[in-house]
Amino acid sequence: MSRVRPFPDAQNTVLMIRYAGNALNDFSELDARAKRTLFHRLVRLHRSGVQHNDLEPRNVVIAAKSSASSASGPVIIDFDRAELDHDCPGPSCEELLQVAKDLGLDIGVEMERQVQEEGKTSVYGVVVAFVSAVVFALFRLPHRPHND
Repeated sequence: MSRVRPFPDAQNTVLMIRYAGNALNDFSELDARAKRTLFHRLVRLHRSGVQHNDLEPRNVVIAAKSSASSASGPVIIDFDRAELDHDCPGPSCEELLQVAKDLGLDIGVEMERQVQEEGKTSVYGVVVAFVSAVVFALFRLPHRPHND
C-alpha cells in the first residue's frame, strides 16, 4: 500500500511506493545476472534524462518477485542527488563508466547487450525510479548526508 506520511520530528515528507527489500552492503552480493540487470536499469534511467549521482550499494535493494509486480532483482533507490536533465553520452558517461567498473562489467559489451535487449524487458523499475526522482525534484528535498 502506498502512503504519504509526515514524520513527527522531521521537516520532510516521504513518498513510499512500496517496500522493495534491504539495501546491499557491497556489489559483490549480486550475481552476474543481477549486476547486468542493475547496469541496464541505470542505462535506461540515463536514456530518460536521469542521472543518479550516488549509485552505491546502499542505494540498491533486491526486490523479490511478487504477484503485485513483475519486477524483481536490483532496484535503484535514493534519488536525492539525481539530475533530471542528463544528456547521456553513452559509453563515455562518467557515472556509467564508474558503475560498470564497480560491478566488474565491460561497458562496451553491456551497452551492446542493452541495444539488443531493448523492448524485451519490463520498464517497471525505470518508471518507479523516474517517479521517485520527479517527487524529489518537485518537493526540492534537501540533501541529507549518508552516515556511513
